[in-house]
Amino acid sequence: MKKVLIPCYTGLGNFILKTPMLKLLLKQFPGIQIDLIFGNRWGAEKVLEHSELKCNFVWIQVDETVLSKAMRLLSLRKKKYDHVFCPFDSSPTWFLASLCLFTKSDKTIHLPLSRGSLSTRIFWLILRNLLPNSRFIPILEKRSESLLNIDLLTDIIDEPVCGFDLLTTVGYVNEDIRDLIRGKRYIVIQPFARNGMETPKSWSPANFLSLIDEYQKKIPNIRIVLVGDKGDFNHCVASGIGSLKNVTNLIGETNFNQLCSVLKQAQLVIAHDSGVMHVANALQVPLLALYGPTDYHRTRPMAPTSEVLHSKNESWGEMRGFKISEDELTRKYPPYYCMSSISVEQVLSKSLAMINSTAASGNRLK
Repeated sequence: MKKVLIPCYTGLGNFILKTPMLKLLLKQFPGIQIDLIFGNRWGAEKVLEHSELKCNFVWIQVDETVLSKAMRLLSLRKKKYDHVFCPFDSSPTWFLASLCLFTKSDKTIHLPLSRGSLSTRIFWLILRNLLPNSRFIPILEKRSESLLNIDLLTDIIDEPVCGFDLLTTVGYVNEDIRDLIRGKRYIVIQPFARNGMETPKSWSPANFLSLIDEYQKKIPNIRIVLVGDKGDFNHCVASGIGSLKNVTNLIGETNFNQLCSVLKQAQLVIAHDSGVMHVANALQVPLLALYGPTDYHRTRPMAPTSEVLHSKNESWGEMRGFKISEDELTRKYPPYYCMSSISVEQVLSKSLAMINSTAASGNRLK
């Protein structure tokens, strides 16, 4: 195999979960050319810019004209890829259909068998009839996203899937962060999860306020550092979290290398199911991930340094199997309800235990 194409119209976290698949392709086929289609530079370019995973980027922005997209797809057709691998979360439906129809090849086009709404199932049924030589891989329940991506490769690899490295990876250049953070001991907290938009994946700001207050009482010598997207900044100001004593607010203030450098040196990272969480997991730093309605089995952090707390009210796992979208769930429940069964006491107890454990092992400053 010499040349493959993989659409990756996903955010930062979902792309990081594709890195085990890329590692496997590069290991199994030395010299292979991997072209990745993106519409989101933050989710792709920054993760691979300083990585050992050498891939080519093909940018097709979502807001391009129909004619522009058609011309780009025609140019991809001329490259005669051996395989096109389409992860289940890879692209908008219209783009997947266009990509599969435009990039005809003598080789198999791999597509996962998507679940979800009636219209989605009808779409896949039609597409299967249009592409009779394609192989459709079913999406298995309680299977990690990294494994689901590797499932697409089962016909072309020689070893059992269970023997592969499923740890994710990110590449970055370590930067001096002394101008950003005073002191060497700090906990990183990501208090918001969707770039300024409401999401059922967020723990309430009131809980974070209480948690930080408890930290200041119990471990006053450890600083709190806030991270997140630019869109989260106004929420942080309105909540009052960023103005607390002994808190450094870096929300919207770091580039990707700086974010990785800040996370890498933290005593602990507390984050929602988000891009920041997946970066921390890939860096294998002490991580406490807070989960609510999203599919824990699919996107959970798998590094040995990661722990998970998940909310278990009636919303738990509702997004599993594409039963309901994030926006639909936001409208269904009151703000922060989906994460409400995770208490401040639970997060405090678990996080202090993790800090003490890593300090005792010598992995972090005492």
